[in-house]
Amino acid sequence: MFGEANVGIYAVAIEVETGRSAAAIDRARSITISSIPSSNRRAQHLIDLARGQLYRRSPDEALVCLRTSETHSTETIIFSPVAKQVIAEMIEAQRRPPSPLLDLAMRAHAIS
Repeated sequence: MFGEANVGIYAVAIEVETGRSAAAIDRARSITISSIPSSNRRAQHLIDLARGQLYRRSPDEALVCLRTSETHSTETIIFSPVAKQVIAEMIEAQRRPPSPLLDLAMRAHAIS
C-alpha cells in the first residue's frame, strides 16, 4: 500500500536517516496518524519522529512521540532496536531523566 500516508512516513524516515531532522518534522506535520492503517507503521513512524525530535534537541517532544508510539503498538517499542537506542540516548543526555522516560525505558527493556 503506497498511499499518501505511507509515502509520507517513508519520506520522514529518510529525512531522519539523512540528518535532516527539521525537514522530517515539517513533513510529519502533513501526515494524519489515523490515516495510517497499520498500528505497527504508526508506531514506527512515531519512533522515527522521536529520533528527529531528539536530534533537534527537543527531548520532551521526543518522549511524547515515543509514548504515543507505545499506545499504538507496544510490541513495536519493545522489539525496536531504534526505539531502545533513542530511549537510551535520552536518558544519557539528561542529568535527571523524568520518571515517564524511565518508566518507558523499563517497559521497553531499554534499561534493566
